[in-house]
Amino acid sequence: LFSNLIVSRSGFALPLHTPLTVCALVSGAALLWTPSETNGLSLLAVQGAGGLGVLILALTHFALEPGALVGLLGGVLLVAGALGRYQSSAPGGAAR
Repeated sequence: LFSNLIVSRSGFALPLHTPLTVCALVSGAALLWTPSETNGLSLLAVQGAGGLGVLILALTHFALEPGALVGLLGGVLLVAGALGRYQSSAPGGAAR
């Protein structure tokens, strides 16, 4: 049934690859620093902006394909992680 299916290009050939990778790397790089009272809000902004970038790019190019679904899931997890990390490091947070 699928023997004649030929994939002509991969996701790396799309112009979406570079901004998606940059947003994910920026969001992930924010995890290198431990949030404190002085830099917690800055780290939330950097990690949240990267996560929102991934989420928006995945939503604007949505398709029922594995790469698009993984990008969407990754964006949701990056944003949720940023919010959860900020809440746990905020003054009066559950875990310090």
